[in-house]
Amino acid sequence: MVVHARFFSHNNGLSIEIFGAGRILGADPGPGSSYWESDHRHYYSRTPAHNTVIVNGHSKQGRSMEGITMVPECGEEADDPNFIYAQGEFKYTSPEATQQRTLALVRVDETTAFFFDVFRSKLDETDENEYHDFIYHNMGDGMSVSDLTGEPLYLEASNLLTSEKGNIRGY
Repeated sequence: MVVHARFFSHNNGLSIEIFGAGRILGADPGPGSSYWESDHRHYYSRTPAHNTVIVNGHSKQGRSMEGITMVPECGEEADDPNFIYAQGEFKYTSPEATQQRTLALVRVDETTAFFFDVFRSKLDETDENEYHDFIYHNMGDGMSVSDLTGEPLYLEASNLLTSEKGNIRGY
C-alpha cells in the first residue's frame, strides 16, 4: 500500500491533499475549469475549496509560509519508513492570524497506515467571537458521525456558513 500526502502553502493556508491505496482520499480541487472563469474566482481560489482552516469565515490573504520541517526531506529516503511527517506555519494578513499544522503518516503494517493531522489556528489579537472552521474534502463510499459510544449524532442543515451571512464566498 502506497500512502502519501502533499502539503500546500498558498493563500489558501496550510492545505493538504492525501493519497492512499492508489486513490486520492483527501482531494484538493486545484484551480477549477480555468483561472479566467467565475468558478475559479468565487470558489477554487478561495479558502473553502481547500483542506484547511478558515478564521472567522474570512481567511483570504496570507503573507507566507514561515517555516516547514519535513522528515524525510523531499527526495530523501526515510530513516524510518513507518513514520514520516511535515510541519508548517502560515501567517494570514486578513484577518491577522497564525496557523500551524503537523501532518504525519504512521504505518502500522504492510497494508495499514493512518494519518495524524493536528491543526492550530489563532487570531494574532484575541477576539471573544472568533471561530475556526476546519474544511476537509474526502473521497469515500460513506460517512458517519458518532459520539464516543458509537451512537450516531443528529445533524441538521444550517445557513450560518454562507456568504450571505458575511463569510467569504465559497461556503
